[in-house]
Amino acid sequence: MRQERLYTLVGLFVGGAISLTIIIGLYAYDEYIREKVETYVMFFRGSLAGVNVSSDVTYRGVKIGEVKRIEITENETKNKIKIPVYVQFFVERTFVGEQSPIQLLISKGYVATIKKPNYLTGIASIDIEKAIPPQPPIKAEFRGYPIFPTSNTPREYTSLDEAFTAAKKAFEDISDFVHSEKVNGAFDATKNMAISMDRLVTHLHELIPPTLTNFNHSLGDVSALALNLNHLMPPVFVAFGESLKQVSSLATNLDEIIPPTFNTFNQSMKDVSAAANSTQNLTDYLLRYPESLLRGRK
Repeated sequence: MRQERLYTLVGLFVGGAISLTIIIGLYAYDEYIREKVETYVMFFRGSLAGVNVSSDVTYRGVKIGEVKRIEITENETKNKIKIPVYVQFFVERTFVGEQSPIQLLISKGYVATIKKPNYLTGIASIDIEKAIPPQPPIKAEFRGYPIFPTSNTPREYTSLDEAFTAAKKAFEDISDFVHSEKVNGAFDATKNMAISMDRLVTHLHELIPPTLTNFNHSLGDVSALALNLNHLMPPVFVAFGESLKQVSSLATNLDEIIPPTFNTFNQSMKDVSAAANSTQNLTDYLLRYPESLLRGRK
């Protein structure tokens, strides 16, 4: 009887030990899993369009986490609305340590930025990138979760609907411009100019052949004149040469005759100038002494 009780106690002890071992193993596995995932909170400025639960968190083009929860709450003073975005990072760590890769990124000045939503799915991803300009690292918590810094300058992206609306507006403006009175007037003026050019070409086509014929006749007349001049010019040149000889002889005679004539003329002009001076002096004297006509010059 005592031996059966002993077996029972041993069985209970062994069962309890096995159960405790299983519980410890499950706890250790749960802690291991927890250590492979780190949860952070992000507060973005601007629009959160495209950010949904399960949105990717990427670093250098590789997915390193995802969005797990999005809430709406208020700040401590209860005068502003805040939207915390809970993000889980996939961290490969075996043992618990004070330093983690995510904290290393924060200390190096990396921030979270919402990328442009996908045009097909409309879902946006969160990219971890270097802050420009650099931001000082922060160490703060929100409800027990560390805060991951975000970009101070929110980016505004054009959605697909906005792009289609802008394109539609541009096409409408182009259509209105094409159908405007100024464009129609320009088209009409171009059409009239083309008609005028066609008429001008037709008119020139009618005028040019007779003009060319007359020009050919004129060229024939000029050719005949050139032939006549070819026959006439040699005698003319001979006569012109004789005339030049006579002119040269005349110039020689004038060269012999003109200098004495100029000398005589020059002496005559000097005599006339002296007589004029004497007359001027006599006139001045009579104007000063008119009584000399009666008494005579002293």
